[in-house]
Amino acid sequence: MKGRTPLGHQGGYGTREIVNAIPSQGRTGCQWDFLPHDLPPRSAVYYYFAKWRDDGTDQAIHDLLRGRNGDD
Repeated sequence: MKGRTPLGHQGGYGTREIVNAIPSQGRTGCQWDFLPHDLPPRSAVYYYFAKWRDDGTDQAIHDLLRGRNGDD
């Protein structure tokens, strides 16, 4: 997943780093611009958050974690 994103950041972040940052924002309720500095930058995190939200990946992950297959 590393490489340049459409928002222009270098993309030197692995998927796991991005996945760790998304719940951090949700848990704390902070604005995207105020994510802790030990996480990837807002542009990287929000890019994948929005992409996964829009294509349904986030819902598929939630369903898998809840033990549902999404067919009901």
